[in-house]
Parts: sequence; structure tokens; C-alpha cells
Amino acid sequence: MNKIFKIFSLVLFSLSLGTISQAEVKMGISASGIDMSPSAKEELWSAFSDEQPAASEDIQVPFGSIFVEKDFGVVSLGVDVIPYDTSSEELNNVRTNTGGAGDQDTTDGKVEVVVSMPIMIYALLQNDAGAFLKLGASYADVKTKETTPTGSKYPDAEVYGGHVSVGFERPLGDTGYDFRFEGGYSGYTNITVVNDQTARPTKIHVNDLDGVTARISILRTY
Repeated sequence: MNKIFKIFSLVLFSLSLGTISQAEVKMGISASGIDMSPSAKEELWSAFSDEQPAASEDIQVPFGSIFVEKDFGVVSLGVDVIPYDTSSEELNNVRTNTGGAGDQDTTDGKVEVVVSMPIMIYALLQNDAGAFLKLGASYADVKTKETTPTGSKYPDAEVYGGHVSVGFERPLGDTGYDFRFEGGYSGYTNITVVNDQTARPTKIHVNDLDGVTARISILRTY
């Protein structure tokens, strides 16, 4: 699936460059943010370990991106890329473990999610007044940076997202640039990574990766 995203993005970008002289291409930069309440926990293979609730925190993740958009008349198709890695805040999880003799001990774990250069492809429908609806899908490689009671290390994962937003576009005076504002909702697939390098595999689960978004953009038509 990641190859499909990359191939489609390259094709669309090539089409945009090929028609740039026909004033059908928009390019711009965006500043965005998402508010979400993800949860994370490490799952142990143990007959005596109590089931613990996942740690959940409200976090805000700001990020910037660049985009190119091709106008096909009724609809525009675009590619939006965050050209750097983005990181979440650390999620803390306190676990109480119960041994076979009924003894208990408490351990503290931390998980940070690092998203590597997400790519979003989208369709944008806009009316003559500048109001628009945008629907998108995204892909990214994900790394978990964890400090866990077990000391386990986990492999990378993939995450896919769906996005919907509404907004408006206005010219910035006589500068030749336009301004966009949009608000919406984004949801991502849950992440489960497994450390199977030991006799008793462990897992990290990161869930509830969804939330409201806001974005402002500066763009120009070429």
C-alpha cells in the first residue's frame, strides 16, 4: 500500500509540473495542528500479570507541510507532504504486576510515537465563492520510542489515515497569493508492534489516533 501512495504522488506531481505553464497548478505551504487523546500500553505474556488499562492523554501536535495541487475542472487532486519527522508527546503507563504469591510491584513505562514524513493524497471540491470540501488519505512509517518495564525494543510499523475538512480560500490582496483556512477531522489506524525476539513475546498497542484538525495555508497558482 505504501508503494501505491508513493507512485500516485509521483505521477500527480509529474502531471502538475508538466502543466505548470497552463495556470492549472497550485503550490503552497501549510501550518496545521491536531488535537487527539491517544492511548498506549505494553501487553505482557504472563499468567500472573493483571490486565491494566491503557494510558491516555490529551495531546496537541503542530506540524508544517508543503503541497502541490492539479486542477482537473470539477475537482482538484493534490499531494501534501510533511518533509520531516513529527513526534507525539510521551504517554506514561503505570502498571501493577501481581506475582504467583500475590506480591505486587509497580512499574512505569513511556511510549513516544515518531511519524516519518507522512504523505497525503486528496481531492478538493471548490465552488465559485471559494468554499471547499477536502477528502484525503495518508500513509506514514511509524517508530515507537519506548522505555518499558520489560526493556523490550519494537520494530517500525505503518499507519494509514483518513481526512475530511471544510474551509474557504481568499486572495491576499494584490500579492498574487491566496489564503486558505480549514477545519476538519482525521482518523488513523491503530498501531500494534510485536517484539517476538524472546520466548515470551510482548506487544505495544497505540489506539485512539483521531481528532479535530485546523490548518492555514498560503498558496499560489502558476
